[in-house]
Amino acid sequence: MSTVIDDVRVLLQTTERNYRPEPVDASRVVADEIRKLETKYESVVVEASIPERATVRADDLLARIFRNLLSNAVEHNDAATPWVSVTADPGPDTVRFEIADNGPGIPDSELDSLFERVERRGSTHGLGLYLVSRLTARYDGTVELADTGPDGSRFAVELPAVSSDGDAEPLAGENASATAPAETTRPL
Repeated sequence: MSTVIDDVRVLLQTTERNYRPEPVDASRVVADEIRKLETKYESVVVEASIPERATVRADDLLARIFRNLLSNAVEHNDAATPWVSVTADPGPDTVRFEIADNGPGIPDSELDSLFERVERRGSTHGLGLYLVSRLTARYDGTVELADTGPDGSRFAVELPAVSSDGDAEPLAGENASATAPAETTRPL
């Protein structure tokens, strides 16, 4: 129940008119969310290839995009050993993140409404991907289901990049002394 309440709270925040994006090191955010996933699900295998730094314009809700996509990759996975791949490809204008899994894929019947708010989606409350969609739109980005089938799904998130000379500043509530993760690249 607390997850539903938290998701509703985040949805309300996405409608705030006084939103001010700032430079955020998305590589650090993704690496933190991967660590949380590995702690929560000991059996998951995560392969990540993310640059040491990829700066985007966002706020402290950015982590929620990656938390929801990573959690879905494990929670909706029926493989004996859930596998998740995370990549980031910074370009001159955008940073493209891809999160893939080895789950059963997404049923055709859910594809048309995948990013819409639904009352209930199976055993979940149906807000996760809707929230991802709202947050990426808030950041002037996009999210798409890039591929799905019996061998898994792959989601792509593209967010506007901040030039390499723009420094990411800690967000409210973020530890200013936090450093980039020691290991940000793992072989795929």
